Amino acid sequence: MSAISSSKTLTGFIICMVAGIFWGTFGTFVKLMTNYGFTESAIAILGPAMMVIFYAIKAYCKNPQLFLVNRQQLIVLIIVGVLAVIGSNWCYAVALGKGLPLAVASIITFLNYYLVIIGARIIWKNKITPVKILSGIAVIGGISLILDVFGTLTATAAGLFWMGLTVCGFAAGYLLVRHAMDIGIDTDIYLAYTNLFGIIGLSFINPPWDVVSEVIANTQAFGLPAVLALLGFGLIPQVASFYLLLEGYNYLEPALVVIVYSSFDPITVSILGYLLFGETLTMLQILGIIIVLGAIIWLQLAEQAEERKLAQQNKVSLVE
Repeated sequence: MSAISSSKTLTGFIICMVAGIFWGTFGTFVKLMTNYGFTESAIAILGPAMMVIFYAIKAYCKNPQLFLVNRQQLIVLIIVGVLAVIGSNWCYAVALGKGLPLAVASIITFLNYYLVIIGARIIWKNKITPVKILSGIAVIGGISLILDVFGTLTATAAGLFWMGLTVCGFAAGYLLVRHAMDIGIDTDIYLAYTNLFGIIGLSFINPPWDVVSEVIANTQAFGLPAVLALLGFGLIPQVASFYLLLEGYNYLEPALVVIVYSSFDPITVSILGYLLFGETLTMLQILGIIIVLGAIIWLQLAEQAEERKLAQQNKVSLVE
């Protein structure tokens, strides 16, 4: 019994780690697509659009009846779709526009982990343990070294305000994923509908027909490399990453999903920047990577130990 629980926890950590690594390629694909003439507003719509196409087809092939959601499920899907646009992307962009450095914004965004810990405790009675608190602090310290945030410790009141909304939006989104699964929403339908509602929100900024025209023009101008960059962007940091992220919820509680998923994003960005774009990888950044990995391993071992302890207690109870 303990071996099964322990294996489940380890599997969840590995799934979320891979999801985070895939998401970490987002910036690399954005750079490639920008080189091929794609605008940032078009890229913001293309990602969700490819998610809708892929997961709508997948859900239809599985069971067309899945698209018939009830009112409660529809409300959750709309809220998540809106939060993805307003609570996360838009507020984040506004915060950066108000003078908040990107490195500082990335660190503040990670604070949603603690809101998820509190929310999961209130809603699902998940434990708040010292290891969860301290590993989060260690990850923040490690990411700060990776992003060299100590050289950019400047912020404006307006920037911090909008980042506060961003943090709340991210936390609500992570918690609503768990809630959506609890009320029986299929994961394929979840990804199709939430991205669809996200596209509707983004359409007020950049109409879809303009995006289609941009795709046609850029693929004609740059040929196969532009097509491959577009497909890679859709399949790796979008389709594969979010599929694995939701799969992680089947193995781990929301807070653990968040910390593992979020931790491997900056690590992947730094390594890809060094390997593909000739960016510098300093000793402090390497130290930061080691700290983050150490914190995640520590947390994983602690969770496995907790699983074994609970399994043993359950076994004793059954014997008695």
